Amino acid sequence: MLSPLGSRYSDKTSILRNYFTEYEFTKQRVYIEIKYLIELSNIIGFSINKEELLSIYTDFSETDFKQIKKIETKTKHDVKSIEYFLRDKVKGNASFYIHIGCTSEDINNIAYGLILKRFINTEYITKIKQIIDILGKYPDTPIISRTHGIPATPTTIKKEFLIYKEKLKTEISKLKKIEFIGKLNGASGNFIAHRVLLGSYDWRKFSDDFISGLGLKPNNITNQLGSYDYMIDVFDRCRHINNILLNLCKDIWLYCNNNIFTIKNKANQIGSSTMPHKKNPILFENSEGNLELSNSLFILFSNKFSQTRLQRDLSDSTVKRNIGIGFGYSFVAYCNIIEGLKSVNINKKYIAKEFDNNWQILLEPIQIIMKKNLIPGSFEKVIDHFLDKEYTRHNIISFIQTLKIQKADKEYLLNLTPDKYI
Repeated sequence: MLSPLGSRYSDKTSILRNYFTEYEFTKQRVYIEIKYLIELSNIIGFSINKEELLSIYTDFSETDFKQIKKIETKTKHDVKSIEYFLRDKVKGNASFYIHIGCTSEDINNIAYGLILKRFINTEYITKIKQIIDILGKYPDTPIISRTHGIPATPTTIKKEFLIYKEKLKTEISKLKKIEFIGKLNGASGNFIAHRVLLGSYDWRKFSDDFISGLGLKPNNITNQLGSYDYMIDVFDRCRHINNILLNLCKDIWLYCNNNIFTIKNKANQIGSSTMPHKKNPILFENSEGNLELSNSLFILFSNKFSQTRLQRDLSDSTVKRNIGIGFGYSFVAYCNIIEGLKSVNINKKYIAKEFDNNWQILLEPIQIIMKKNLIPGSFEKVIDHFLDKEYTRHNIISFIQTLKIQKADKEYLLNLTPDKYI
């Protein structure tokens, strides 16, 4: 394999083989051709055995796939090879009507829509929901926040992870609303070949009903190329999800770097080829790289699928065959994020020590209480007082004691500690 997706990371990407392989794409197109033939029989009146036809799809095997690929070595055309394969399978006059009136894109665009819709609504959303579920299980442990990387007003681990959880939920909600689209209207989008076949028939209604019956939204105002705007919406949503998770990975890396999190010990797991003590946040680093790889492809897909020359060119075709690669790198990252979130411990001893070493975070509530008590220049007085002083517990309590404020306010400040300012 030229890509690690099929070798090193195959345990994380194997599920994608049910959607994005050449075999699955071919099988889906066989299904669409058979369904199209069945629907044509209803309006033209040629004889078919519906169960026998559908069994070609349900019994489709590697042997069948290899036969189609063998035909393609001569035709150099994948959809025409499927047509010839089916002609050998279908009996009687029905064989003359296989693929009739259609262009290859009629079959391909519907196949992509069905495959992507099934993948997103099952595997993809399920995987993101696993991450959402884990993010919702972290405890309400207070930690010092770091705005601009510098100790600041405290927060909690639960709340910080809740931010990511809610962002992911929002994007999943948007993803679920995307309508997957299909078209079946011939070589230039005008139903001309279909009208030659049966000019008196309402082919637009036929197309709408056929595509709707497959679970897609019909769009017949096209040229030869189907509308892939829905795909662009999918890639953009998934790219946004990846950016959210990129941010999560970087934050967890920094939490590990700052000793807020530690990596759990695992038997036989080695963090360095020379340093026995090393336990690295490698799962989050790996996820970061794979998310960036995935997003670079999603950007390419979104840009490419929004363009075509005149009524059709084929430069998008080879790119579409790589859609699974983009999701493959995402899935490697998602699996590592799930494993990584389960592999970190909250370092409560260090967190307690960090609170004790950062009493300066109480200067915020001090200046607020001063303002509440109408002390002029409260903010500036706090700054001036500590210009040449260390932010120790003693110095801060001493300053509080000098303040001319209400008794209840002073008691509040004197009883306040960094870990309680939350």
